[in-house]
Amino acid sequence: MNNTESNSRCWHILMIIFALIAIGLGCERKQVNPVSGKKSIEKTSPKPSKGPLDLREYLASGQDALERRKQIEDFRRKFAKGFKLEFPSVTSPRFVYADAVLLPDTAEVLGISTNGVSRAYLVVGMWEMSHHVLHDNIAGQSITITYCDVNDCAYAYQSQGILPEDFKVGGWDGRDFLLLIQGKYYAQPKAPLPAYPIKRTTWGRWKTQHPNTKIYLGLSPEK
Repeated sequence: MNNTESNSRCWHILMIIFALIAIGLGCERKQVNPVSGKKSIEKTSPKPSKGPLDLREYLASGQDALERRKQIEDFRRKFAKGFKLEFPSVTSPRFVYADAVLLPDTAEVLGISTNGVSRAYLVVGMWEMSHHVLHDNIAGQSITITYCDVNDCAYAYQSQGILPEDFKVGGWDGRDFLLLIQGKYYAQPKAPLPAYPIKRTTWGRWKTQHPNTKIYLGLSPEK
């Protein structure tokens, strides 16, 4: 056997060894991202798809609602004279499609539908002060949704060019939720803006009537 044939055979043996090593490495391999040039780990076996977020057990337990009622009673006693507090609103709400979350059909939602676009806002998700005022854009219309957990009431307003950062939570006047709009305080029902139709209903009814709706869950602070 001459040197050329010997070298060729050695090369083929090495290639076979490398191939066997590659097979034995398992399900991970490195791939170069053609855009960034950075290496990333890619699974050769597909990852199982995640199912919808299941909140049925949590919302059906009733424990949170009982605790909330006690907190509201304590709040009324403690702040009978009211207070003013500037608190930011939700300016970039996150929504999920109806089929991406599992909620009890009895869960209360606030619903808006206009020009073929539907939105739902989970009432429990707006309990916290950081979620009391939420700015949305629905089919090109700037709409602000407000919710007071103490009085358990909700309103929607046409923003009319008011910037989200100029429309905030304003505090509590002893009887009503305060809105802070362009530096002035207003009790929630008396905001100097046109009201927008909003419906309070259950998730079961709303998603039946609007199967393509998206829903705001409000389970974490969002700005």
